[in-house]
Amino acid sequence: LANCSQKYVVLVDETMHWITFFLEAGEPVNPTFYVQGEDDEIDEQSPSSYAARFNSLPPGQYLIGPSADLPTSYCQFSMRARTEMTLQGGFMLGSGYDLERSDFPNTRYTYYQQSAPVAVHVNRNRSPGTLNAISFVGEENAFSRPKLLGKRYNCAYEYVFESFYCDATGYYYVQIEGVSFQGFNFRRIIPFNCIVSPPKPTTPPTTTPAPTPLSQCQNGGVLVTNLDSSSYCYCLGLFTGTNCETRICANGGETSEIVEIASR
Repeated sequence: LANCSQKYVVLVDETMHWITFFLEAGEPVNPTFYVQGEDDEIDEQSPSSYAARFNSLPPGQYLIGPSADLPTSYCQFSMRARTEMTLQGGFMLGSGYDLERSDFPNTRYTYYQQSAPVAVHVNRNRSPGTLNAISFVGEENAFSRPKLLGKRYNCAYEYVFESFYCDATGYYYVQIEGVSFQGFNFRRIIPFNCIVSPPKPTTPPTTTPAPTPLSQCQNGGVLVTNLDSSSYCYCLGLFTGTNCETRICANGGETSEIVEIASR
């Protein structure tokens, strides 16, 4: 919430029960709130927080009216409930032309200043229930504007948002909005972190060892020294190689090893 007096609308669907609303302030300003049209069953209050619990609420939209001794102070509102209709999803990290077809999203984090597609799925929301929009909650409860979700086929995480980009590290939420099997609007959230990408491993450059300077030539070759102190062998006759070690055969002949057989 922008402050401890900003009203907020919550959504309750047919799968939710044991619902708890929390209002927390950054300082002891005795925050409290009302749920329009309902009397809460259990209250818990402290100088900096207030909670109201309901075993059940009829599906629909409810207006939350917060207040505090200092209405302009910062407050955070949250809602928890038991439900079988849970949200799963995360970020498809990496690179490649088929990244948006990945069915293994990272559920814990995305990388700082790197765009990543988001894929999500809601359990136990039968057709014609659907997911419609996605938004992100950042540091200090800053909301992004809701964006439409795309649909992809032949994937377990069948809804996708093309790209999320975080320009600050820290703690965030993904908020998904949809319509339940019975036609009620609902919201679900999952937390994640924006972290700095680990450095990519570097491969050390390959080096070719310097050749050992020649000191002599075989088979009558002549050792020649250049002006830069490098040297080479000038081979004479039917010999070749770095130090004239290889015999050359004429007229298509081939070299072969000479094996000496001892005689008795």
